[in-house]
Amino acid sequence: MSRRISSLACLFLFSFTFGFAAAADELPSPEQFFGHVMGAEGKLIDYHRSLEYYRLLAERSDRLLYSELGKTTNGNPFVLLIISSPENLAKLDDLRAARDRLCDARALSEEEALLLANELPAVAFHTGNIHTTEISCAHVTPELVYDLVSGESTEVKRILDNVITLVGPNANPDGLVMIKEWFTEHEGQPWEGRMPWLYHPYVGHDDNRDWILLHFPAQRLTATKIFNVWHPLYSIEMHQMGSLGARIFVPPYKDPLDPNTAPQVVDTMNIIGTAMSHRLTAEGKGGAVKAAIFDLYTPARAYNCNHGIGRILTETASCNFVRTLEIKPEQMAGMRRGAGEYHPLKSSWNFPLPWEGGAWTLREMVEYQLSANMAALNQVASQPGLFNMAQYAALKRACEGADGSWPYAYVVPSGQDDPGNVAAMLRALQRGEVEIQCATAAFTAGGREFPSGSHIIVLRQPY
Repeated sequence: MSRRISSLACLFLFSFTFGFAAAADELPSPEQFFGHVMGAEGKLIDYHRSLEYYRLLAERSDRLLYSELGKTTNGNPFVLLIISSPENLAKLDDLRAARDRLCDARALSEEEALLLANELPAVAFHTGNIHTTEISCAHVTPELVYDLVSGESTEVKRILDNVITLVGPNANPDGLVMIKEWFTEHEGQPWEGRMPWLYHPYVGHDDNRDWILLHFPAQRLTATKIFNVWHPLYSIEMHQMGSLGARIFVPPYKDPLDPNTAPQVVDTMNIIGTAMSHRLTAEGKGGAVKAAIFDLYTPARAYNCNHGIGRILTETASCNFVRTLEIKPEQMAGMRRGAGEYHPLKSSWNFPLPWEGGAWTLREMVEYQLSANMAALNQVASQPGLFNMAQYAALKRACEGADGSWPYAYVVPSGQDDPGNVAAMLRALQRGEVEIQCATAAFTAGGREFPSGSHIIVLRQPY
């Protein structure tokens, strides 16, 4: 097999590893490559070894492209995988350009948008492990990628034909490298999963709050080279939560809801999350809860929603780091009052199939998350035009000023005492694709005079 560089390199500022068609038996499974099934008791994969696996698959498969977008805070590779049919991958530059058109309602009528939406595949983004001690998430990606590049089922073929699946193997590579080194040194000790320093060098567990200023490379690369380039319909971020309640949370979220979130984005999250719950329950995977525990109000994590992208959070109950946890029914605890109520041992509309307790393993966590990921992909693959059009409508709403309650524009006056901070704020907005104009002469607005050089941010724009 050979490797070649994509003609898209100049366009996207990174290179791809292309592969060729290969029989499924030429593609090693994660179990064959790593020497154990993903989620095996007491096993923790190495980040750099996982990148070797993805490069190998990309060299051997015509369904997968491998690219390095940049470096993390600690200098580790930050990688993006693109999975789709060979036909879609052969015309990625055209498809990306068409999505740019669809996501700017100022230059596209509703009739034109409908035609384009029905022609284009959906785009989805899957990632996880931004909180590195939530280690099951790192083991989902190799299996998800392998299933898509090797699968021959009707479902997989529908996904390949109708979806461009973007996969971020790890949202915080630095943390996985650190926790793997700690685990290897202390394996078998009670503290093997309790590394005594931050798993992001500066912000630790709050590394998923950096979605406004985009200080850190991982978030900045995700925003500027994934969200802004590809405009995915949704992004899945896999997490873990406490051990003694539901086995997995999926949207819909409980109230309160950020009123700035477009209704089309809200319902994209709702329908995908409900499809996840439905699949898990149909497979007999008990303990899936929705409309409970988590809301989606904080603006610190709203970058996706503000760009017409549904933010899909999955939270899987934790085992004992990479080891089995025994849970008795009487230990189970849920939310039994207020918004998002559910009882951990009783069926309800938002918790249809309770989990009865017992052994909870790392492998089960991986299987739950795989089911949820595949449910999301299958949902958008079944109706890509509908989801594409919903995203267009969400961004059209922004261009029209939502319900009319938004101000027309913000003005950032020139001549302020701290021009460095002003510039930093404007650069942050530009990273988020906010268009900023500069006044070439003094002007009056809202009964106030503003000097030449003031910056103007008209709100009637997509982002």
